[in-house]
Amino acid sequence: MKLYYALKNRIIFRLWAALTLSCVGAEIYSFAVVWIATDRFGNDSGYLIALQAGIILFATLTSGALTEGFYHRNMMILSDLARFVATLLPFISWQVNGIVPTWLLVFVIAVVSWFRPVFDPALQAILPAISADRSQLQTINGLFDIVRRIARIAGPAFAAMMFTVMSVYNFFFFNAVTYLISAVFIFSISSVLQRIEGAPANYTRSGGFIRRNAEAIFGGFLALNRQFSINFHLIAYALCNAGWYVSLVIGLALKLHQQFPEKSEYFGYILGIYGVFNVLSNLIFSELTITRPVLAMSVGRLLSGLALLMMAMSDNILLIMFLSGIAALGAPVTQIPLATLMQTQFAKEDVVRVFRCRMFYEWFFLLLALLAIPALIHIISLYWVMMLSALCYLILGCSGLILTREVVHTGQS
Repeated sequence: MKLYYALKNRIIFRLWAALTLSCVGAEIYSFAVVWIATDRFGNDSGYLIALQAGIILFATLTSGALTEGFYHRNMMILSDLARFVATLLPFISWQVNGIVPTWLLVFVIAVVSWFRPVFDPALQAILPAISADRSQLQTINGLFDIVRRIARIAGPAFAAMMFTVMSVYNFFFFNAVTYLISAVFIFSISSVLQRIEGAPANYTRSGGFIRRNAEAIFGGFLALNRQFSINFHLIAYALCNAGWYVSLVIGLALKLHQQFPEKSEYFGYILGIYGVFNVLSNLIFSELTITRPVLAMSVGRLLSGLALLMMAMSDNILLIMFLSGIAALGAPVTQIPLATLMQTQFAKEDVVRVFRCRMFYEWFFLLLALLAIPALIHIISLYWVMMLSALCYLILGCSGLILTREVVHTGQS
């Protein structure tokens, strides 16, 4: 298996282990934050989720001025250590004072959220340098993509088990440890990464924060504007990500609550099935050699959209479970080729900027969706909100087939 041979590479394995720990820890952290927020603020707890999205948006627009010109590995280590310290503070406060003030919880959310657009793009910029060729890069992207999908299954499961034996405030300690070990893994291969990564691109820090920040922001958008097909599928990915959250997470939970109140536990089963099929699709797709990645992204979007559309129309719980698995198959087919294109079609200094743009689009549209969902459900009903979310997939999938073309290599190898 290509994935197995990729993991035999010491550099890839340690970076993969670092990301695995960070992702599982992040899921445990998310569980703790959501639980504490709902316990303290009830129906207003959604504002904390919106706060997180807003800070990540802010970070995508400000972190570039502070991080460009530094080694990516150093930015990853700094991100892990900052998040280690931040997530350790609630645990210490709980142990010493028996309480975690709300201001401290907000501070932790701010720090963790701000450093996410620092760590993730830096990692994505390193991956092309440690891959032998584009085919291996697709496998590596699949390997790292699968981590996030497994974490979505394993993280909540671990959190549920931990919740039965300890206070939710102790979760922050385990989250902090995962960040610390992740930093150690990256530091252990720091010298090798320095040779592979090479010197950072020439970058001047003159001109003040605003000018540097503007260059960091617009550099990514300008680079994307020169690649129409990639830019289209990047925005389509972000729109569909918001649609996925509306349809499969919020919409499905409300649908089960309204139509199957006696079977509310099936929500967990459906998300579990989605996660399993997501991972299986990733494992299979990562082994394939994709010669037409732009076409693959449109086809994957159509597959997921069709399944989500049928889920919105279905009143059969077993059929909904089956369709969730079908919807899951399309996600890796759209996301792995997109990551590979973003890593290979741009100049080395633009890769981090482009991935920062992806996070901006992703969280911008998600934040809009979070703010609009309650009003839309009230105006046009839950059924039509889920239908429109699925139609978003189908329209963008068809548009991709018509408007976009396979790209010619122009960036780094």
